[in-house]
Amino acid sequence: MLDHISWQIRVEQYEKAIHSLMSLSKFFRISLRMEEEMVTLEKELDHAKIYVDLQMIRYRDEISVEIVNDLDEQLMKTVIIPKFTLQPLIENAITHGLRDSGRKGFIRIHLMKSGDIGIIEIYDNGIGIAQENLKILRQALEKGTPVSKEIGGYGIVNVSQRIHYCYGDSYQVAIASKEGAYTSVKVIFPIK
Repeated sequence: MLDHISWQIRVEQYEKAIHSLMSLSKFFRISLRMEEEMVTLEKELDHAKIYVDLQMIRYRDEISVEIVNDLDEQLMKTVIIPKFTLQPLIENAITHGLRDSGRKGFIRIHLMKSGDIGIIEIYDNGIGIAQENLKILRQALEKGTPVSKEIGGYGIVNVSQRIHYCYGDSYQVAIASKEGAYTSVKVIFPIK
């Protein structure tokens, strides 16, 4: 990211460089606030938007991102989730799903509700996950065990473990994927 900002300055794109530095500053300010382990959905989505903004500076022509929020303002301000729930999932979508796909990438971040259940879905149209690796990843999520670096998914397992710590068994992280087509990660949690 800093290399990209340096390039913006070298080619005299000063306004873009200022915007990039401000986004990076906001991201670090939020990230380094150690006293907050739990945040509202509103704060978590704001942090995710800043992260997306930073990634769009880097991957502007390669990725498009859509954020769909079907939750009402009251839920956004009152439902609490672990800080850094969305960012690792978005990072996984970019790093593992889209980076080497050879086509324009698309990510949809969708917040929705079904009864007393909140659902956050991160969908990408990237390379997908091989069936064998998907099976291993699902088992790791079910058992709460780490996965090997070769398979990837550390961020997903980490998010799952942190949500389990907060909500116990009344949560779920579900992964659907088709190799060569897409990956969808859903974080499902109770809304009280």
